[in-house]
Amino acid sequence: MQQEKQEREAAAAKAKQERAELYRDKPDDFFTQFVGNRFCLLEDGRVGLPITISGKVLQITPQGTILLETWPDDLVAVTDFDSSNLVDGNRVDFEAQPAGRFQYVSVMGSSKTVRKYGPPKRITAALFDQMRTNGFDFLEVVEADRANLKRICGQK
Repeated sequence: MQQEKQEREAAAAKAKQERAELYRDKPDDFFTQFVGNRFCLLEDGRVGLPITISGKVLQITPQGTILLETWPDDLVAVTDFDSSNLVDGNRVDFEAQPAGRFQYVSVMGSSKTVRKYGPPKRITAALFDQMRTNGFDFLEVVEADRANLKRICGQK
Protein backbone atom coordinates (compact mmCIF):
# COMPACT_ATOMS: atom_id res chain seq x y z
CA MET A 1 0.00 0.00 0.00
CA GLN A 2 2.79 2.43 0.93
CA GLN A 3 4.72 1.54 -2.24
CA GLU A 4 1.63 2.20 -4.41
CA LYS A 5 1.23 5.60 -2.78
CA GLN A 6 4.89 6.44 -3.44
CA GLU A 7 4.53 5.34 -7.07
CA ARG A 8 1.43 7.53 -7.53
CA GLU A 9 3.21 10.51 -5.96
CA ALA A 10 6.25 9.97 -8.18
CA ALA A 11 4.06 9.75 -11.29
CA ALA A 12 2.19 12.92 -10.27
CA ALA A 13 5.46 14.79 -9.68
CA LYS A 14 6.79 13.65 -13.06
CA ALA A 15 3.56 14.77 -14.81
CA LYS A 16 3.75 18.14 -13.07
CA GLN A 17 7.36 18.55 -14.19
CA GLU A 18 6.38 17.64 -17.77
CA ARG A 19 3.60 20.29 -17.69
CA ALA A 20 6.12 22.87 -16.47
CA GLU A 21 8.53 21.99 -19.28
CA LEU A 22 5.72 22.14 -21.85
CA TYR A 23 4.66 25.57 -20.51
CA ARG A 24 8.24 26.83 -20.75
CA ASP A 25 9.29 25.21 -24.05
CA LYS A 26 6.07 24.77 -26.06
CA PRO A 27 3.47 27.26 -24.83
CA ASP A 28 1.20 26.66 -27.85
CA ASP A 29 0.96 22.96 -26.99
CA PHE A 30 0.39 23.83 -23.32
CA PHE A 31 -2.46 26.14 -24.33
CA THR A 32 -4.07 23.45 -26.50
CA GLN A 33 -3.82 20.74 -23.84
CA PHE A 34 -4.65 22.63 -20.65
CA VAL A 35 -6.11 26.10 -21.23
CA GLY A 36 -8.09 26.33 -24.48
CA ASN A 37 -11.88 26.09 -24.10
CA ARG A 38 -11.60 25.56 -20.35
CA PHE A 39 -10.74 28.82 -18.62
CA CYS A 40 -12.26 32.27 -18.97
CA LEU A 41 -11.12 35.79 -18.17
CA LEU A 42 -13.11 37.27 -15.29
CA GLU A 43 -14.01 40.96 -15.05
CA ASP A 44 -11.38 41.61 -12.38
CA GLY A 45 -8.58 40.19 -14.56
CA ARG A 46 -8.37 36.83 -12.80
CA VAL A 47 -8.69 33.58 -14.69
CA GLY A 48 -11.40 31.15 -13.64
CA LEU A 49 -13.79 28.49 -14.73
CA PRO A 50 -17.27 29.22 -16.04
CA ILE A 51 -20.21 28.09 -13.93
CA THR A 52 -23.54 26.59 -14.87
CA ILE A 53 -26.60 28.71 -14.09
CA SER A 54 -29.78 26.61 -14.05
CA GLY A 55 -33.30 27.74 -13.44
CA LYS A 56 -36.72 28.73 -14.70
CA VAL A 57 -37.31 31.73 -16.97
CA LEU A 58 -39.48 34.24 -15.12
CA GLN A 59 -39.30 37.07 -17.63
CA ILE A 60 -37.45 38.19 -20.73
CA THR A 61 -36.94 41.94 -20.95
CA PRO A 62 -37.43 43.83 -24.23
CA GLN A 63 -33.61 44.05 -24.46
CA GLY A 64 -33.34 40.25 -24.23
CA THR A 65 -32.09 39.98 -20.64
CA ILE A 66 -33.40 36.79 -19.06
CA LEU A 67 -34.62 36.98 -15.47
CA LEU A 68 -34.10 33.51 -14.09
CA GLU A 69 -35.30 31.90 -10.88
CA THR A 70 -32.56 29.63 -9.59
CA TRP A 71 -32.57 27.27 -6.67
CA PRO A 72 -33.25 28.08 -3.84
CA ASP A 73 -35.59 30.92 -4.79
CA ASP A 74 -32.85 33.25 -6.01
CA LEU A 75 -33.34 35.62 -8.92
CA VAL A 76 -30.51 36.38 -11.36
CA ALA A 77 -30.18 38.15 -14.70
CA VAL A 78 -28.56 36.41 -17.65
CA THR A 79 -27.46 38.71 -20.47
CA ASP A 80 -26.03 38.38 -23.97
CA PHE A 81 -27.50 34.94 -24.68
CA ASP A 82 -29.98 34.13 -27.45
CA SER A 83 -33.44 34.35 -25.90
CA SER A 84 -35.41 34.20 -29.16
CA ASN A 85 -36.69 30.64 -28.54
CA LEU A 86 -37.37 31.05 -24.81
CA VAL A 87 -40.69 31.72 -23.12
CA ASP A 88 -41.63 32.29 -19.48
CA GLY A 89 -41.54 29.04 -17.55
CA ASN A 90 -38.81 27.32 -19.63
CA ARG A 91 -36.18 25.45 -17.62
CA VAL A 92 -32.72 26.34 -18.92
CA ASP A 93 -29.00 25.92 -18.23
CA PHE A 94 -26.36 28.48 -19.19
CA GLU A 95 -22.60 28.21 -18.99
CA ALA A 96 -21.76 31.68 -17.74
CA GLN A 97 -19.54 33.85 -15.62
CA PRO A 98 -20.34 36.67 -13.18
CA ALA A 99 -20.86 40.01 -14.94
CA GLY A 100 -21.75 42.43 -12.15
CA ARG A 101 -25.24 43.59 -11.23
CA PHE A 102 -28.47 44.15 -13.15
CA GLN A 103 -31.14 46.68 -12.20
CA TYR A 104 -34.75 46.54 -13.32
CA VAL A 105 -38.15 47.83 -12.28
CA SER A 106 -40.56 45.20 -10.99
CA VAL A 107 -44.19 45.02 -12.08
CA MET A 108 -45.03 46.72 -8.77
CA GLY A 109 -42.86 49.69 -9.78
CA SER A 110 -39.99 49.17 -7.34
CA SER A 111 -36.34 49.17 -8.37
CA LYS A 112 -34.60 45.80 -7.98
CA THR A 113 -30.92 44.81 -8.24
CA VAL A 114 -29.81 41.22 -8.86
CA ARG A 115 -26.61 39.44 -9.77
CA LYS A 116 -25.87 39.39 -13.49
CA TYR A 117 -24.19 36.65 -15.52
CA GLY A 118 -22.97 36.68 -19.10
CA PRO A 119 -21.27 34.35 -21.56
CA PRO A 120 -17.79 33.15 -20.57
CA LYS A 121 -14.96 35.19 -22.07
CA ARG A 122 -12.81 32.26 -23.17
CA ILE A 123 -9.04 32.52 -23.11
CA THR A 124 -7.99 32.54 -26.75
CA ALA A 125 -4.51 31.64 -27.98
CA ALA A 126 -3.78 35.32 -28.65
CA LEU A 127 -4.94 36.37 -25.18
CA PHE A 128 -2.96 33.50 -23.65
CA ASP A 129 0.19 34.76 -25.40
CA GLN A 130 -0.47 38.36 -24.38
CA MET A 131 -1.15 37.51 -20.73
CA ARG A 132 1.84 35.17 -20.56
CA THR A 133 4.08 37.89 -22.04
CA ASN A 134 2.79 40.26 -19.35
CA GLY A 135 3.81 37.80 -16.63
CA PHE A 136 0.59 35.91 -15.94
CA ASP A 137 1.40 32.39 -14.69
CA PHE A 138 -1.01 29.96 -16.35
CA LEU A 139 0.95 27.02 -14.99
CA GLU A 140 -0.10 28.04 -11.47
CA VAL A 141 -3.75 28.22 -12.57
CA VAL A 142 -3.65 24.80 -14.23
CA GLU A 143 -1.96 23.18 -11.21
CA ALA A 144 -4.53 24.71 -8.83
CA ASP A 145 -7.36 23.48 -11.06
CA ARG A 146 -5.89 19.97 -11.19
CA ALA A 147 -5.55 19.90 -7.39
CA ASN A 148 -9.16 21.04 -7.04
CA LEU A 149 -10.35 18.31 -9.42
CA LYS A 150 -8.53 15.72 -7.31
CA ARG A 151 -10.28 17.01 -4.18
CA ILE A 152 -13.65 16.84 -5.93
CA CYS A 153 -12.95 13.29 -7.06
CA GLY A 154 -11.84 12.28 -3.55
CA GLN A 155 -8.17 11.76 -4.37
CA LYS A 156 -5.33 12.94 -2.16
